Parts: sequence; structure tokens; C-alpha cells
Amino acid sequence: MPQASWRRPTAKARDAAGVVAPPNREGTAGLAPVKIENLALAADPSTTIGLSLNLPANATAFGEPVQTLTLPVEYFDTLGGATTLTAQFTSQPAAVAGPDSNAWRLSFIDSATGPAPVFEADITFDDTPGNGGELLTVNQIAPAGPALYDPATGLIDMPVFSAQPLTINIGALGTTEGLQQLATDFTPINIAKTGSPASTLSGIAINDRGILEAIFDSGFRRTLFQIPVGMVQNPNGMRALDGQAFAITRESGPIFFYDAGDGPTGTVISSALEESTTDVAEELTQLIKTQRAYSSNAKIIQTVDEMLQETTNLKR
Repeated sequence: MPQASWRRPTAKARDAAGVVAPPNREGTAGLAPVKIENLALAADPSTTIGLSLNLPANATAFGEPVQTLTLPVEYFDTLGGATTLTAQFTSQPAAVAGPDSNAWRLSFIDSATGPAPVFEADITFDDTPGNGGELLTVNQIAPAGPALYDPATGLIDMPVFSAQPLTINIGALGTTEGLQQLATDFTPINIAKTGSPASTLSGIAINDRGILEAIFDSGFRRTLFQIPVGMVQNPNGMRALDGQAFAITRESGPIFFYDAGDGPTGTVISSALEESTTDVAEELTQLIKTQRAYSSNAKIIQTVDEMLQETTNLKR
């Protein structure tokens, strides 16, 4: 089957819903040769950071001193440089004897923009039976304006260095998926983040779906192309060209491009050489049969020749 490739649109080519328009599957319009150019170096800016940690509940009890707990998280800017975003948690102990306040001041400080928090909020945790430790409220203090925290998803959309969009996940209200408060030590549980520093191209890989990716030494992968699989109604009607290429003809019918693995097509196998379809055992068997037939025919001709020679001798 003939194969071609189309370049995936960049993020700038997406619509408002983030959907990439599919290529023309009934012709070669939009297809381009696979060329890897200007990729010796690349950077992958961070876009998301997920925080999962426990804050000590006893720090909010009456009479406890104010504590400030910090968690620095490295992220990468649009140029591939490393920058630190520090999550700062300041306890707010109960003002009077009685139940703990379960209250904290949350601040995010970006080392690239100075000591002023890029986001600040008062947060509280639930201590009711069955809900203990869950994030209860998040009241934004800074910046002034629209709320950046989404209580349903737990995401904070904040601009950081050079107005780079960065989404922080601290967990939705009523859950312990991100921030939680239990009567134990300050414990970072998990930090998940995207992005990588500026790094050097180390290789190219193609998966079974035909996705061609550039691999960098930092582990970052960038999708460059998707190689589709073309199919015609009558493959035997195609015209063979040099270089193991084929041309569409009237007898073959029009071509249609599928994503590898979809429809009636197979998957893509990279770094492999197609094996010959010749059955060696069958070919050797046919060779032996032909050789035996040739030997038999030669013997018959020899016998006839000897008979003719004998007849000639008798006539004399």
C-alpha cells in the first residue's frame, strides 16, 4: 500500500475548542514530505503542576505559634529556563480556646517576579465526621479581580513569569486529592508537573499509530508528523514506479487515507524491513520437480536418438 504523511497542525492552528481539523483523506492535498529540520534544540515550557500534600492539623490549635511551611517547585519557562514557584502555607491558630481553626493562608511566590505572591488565598479544612481533612473553602485574596480557583476542578489558572499560563491543581472542594489536613506532620505526597529544560535532540521514534515524535535527551517528546496508510480498491491495478513506489491509475481506483490501525488498514512497524513473501520450501519443491522433469525429458530425447541411430545402422 502506498504511504504518505501529513504534518500535524501546531497549537496555533487549533480552534477555540482545541480541536485540530482533520486532513483531507481523499487526496494528497495537505500531505508533506517528512523532513526533520531545525530541531537540534528545543524547550518544553511547564503548563501544569499538581500538588498533593498534608498540612498538620495541630498547627491550627489555640495557643500554637504561627508556622510557615514552604514547598519549592521547579518549573520551566518558555525559553527552557528553570524557575522556582514556592507554595507557602501559613497557619492561622484559633484565637480562643476551643476547636482548632483548621485555617491556613496559601501563597504562591514566583522567584522570577519577586517576593509578592502571584496568588494568595485563605483556605480551611473540614473536621466533621466522614469528611475530616477535606478541603472546605478557598477565599482568594490576591490578585484582585476574577476568581482564579475553580472549586469543581481544583485548578488555579495563574500567569507567572512573562505571562506564561500555568495551571496549579490543589484539589477540588470536598476532596483530599490535592491539599488535605490531618493530625500528622507536614508531608508532601506527590508533585506532578509538565515541562522540561532546553535539551538536545537524541532520536526519532514512530509508534504503531504512525505518530512520528522527536525525542530529546531530557525525556521530552514532541509530535512532528502522523503517517497515514493509503488504500485503494484494487491494489493490483496500481502502476509500479522506481524506488518501490506506486502510482494511482484508473484501474486501481481513488486512494483514501486512514489513520494507521483504523478501518481496514494495519499498523505501522518502525525500524523494520519487510520480509519477502516467497515461500522458500515451496520454491525448492518446485525447483526439484522441474529438475526431475527436465532430466526425464532429456532421457527420452536420448532414448529416441539412440533408437534412430540403431534404425539407421540396420538400414545400412
